[in-house]
Amino acid sequence: MSVSDRKPVVGTETRATLMDSVCNCVIIGEVSMKNKTCQIYYQNVRGLRTKVNLFQKNLASVNYDVIVLVESWLDADIFSNELFDSRYIAYQCDRSQVLSGKQGGGVLIAVHKKHKSEAINVNIILESLFVKIHMYGKDIIINSVYFPPRTIAATYEEYFNTLENTELFLTNDVIILGDFNISNINNATYDLASDDVKIYKEVANVEDCHTLQHNVKSPLDWSNTNRLSLNISKCKSMTFTTKKYPTYYQYTINGNNLERIQRVRDLGVNLRSDLRWDDHIEKIVNASLKSLGFLMRSTQDLKSVTAIQLLYKSLVRSKLEFASAVWNPGQITHQNKIETVQNKFL
Repeated sequence: MSVSDRKPVVGTETRATLMDSVCNCVIIGEVSMKNKTCQIYYQNVRGLRTKVNLFQKNLASVNYDVIVLVESWLDADIFSNELFDSRYIAYQCDRSQVLSGKQGGGVLIAVHKKHKSEAINVNIILESLFVKIHMYGKDIIINSVYFPPRTIAATYEEYFNTLENTELFLTNDVIILGDFNISNINNATYDLASDDVKIYKEVANVEDCHTLQHNVKSPLDWSNTNRLSLNISKCKSMTFTTKKYPTYYQYTINGNNLERIQRVRDLGVNLRSDLRWDDHIEKIVNASLKSLGFLMRSTQDLKSVTAIQLLYKSLVRSKLEFASAVWNPGQITHQNKIETVQNKFL
């Protein structure tokens, strides 16, 4: 089977497209088999329920062998067979709003009745549809699939593993058409140090938590590969947010629940889950005052003002200014606390 070199067509030609140009990418491809050509139409339509009349009007002017649509937004109230005329038999896979908690989505495949076709049951927890079509003496399998934005990486792995390990797909030609939202795959960021690793990402919903949990496995797999062991008691989870009702998730490593903490000291900076700097400023002010007291006692007989200033900048001021680009206070109370150290020195 070979796909022609015809370039994808963006939905601007009314005679060729089924929906208007505000919809996503339109691809019209030709597949050559035994000197005969099969025309396949693909489009992300972003909803058909409010565009039924336009769709049926445009459908009457085309005669594609196969029509593949994603984000159909259909449900039990509107069946795809109601959208197509008697020339086509339609198969659909709608998103379950009850299971997903989301509207939209859904995929469908319509096949011209001059070709024998049947749906194939594949156990994938996805908006995915497989149809086997016999055309011009050859069987091909058309797969329409839609990955919503923020789909976790494990779902992609499950999908491709199914394709690679199912004998039916290994012995037949398969054409995959769909929206993978590759640019929206969520992956965590890794911050590596000499003796620890931090894994973090922005969390907007529970799916993001699942993604982060999946990425937590990577250090564990790396440790096992290198015959090292993680000290689970030193592995913690922490959520940084100013929200009143944040999203919390119980993260685990190798079946062990990670302790959730509210405060942590990292690289000399005291962090709080609510992103306030009260603790850090309190600690650096106290530490600076102790150093200042030691300095004042040790330099009572020192007459050089320049030397005392240098000692102050080295032993005291360095503590006050360390990593200040991160925690630089915006509140007057915090600023006044820091100023008390310098005022006492003066």
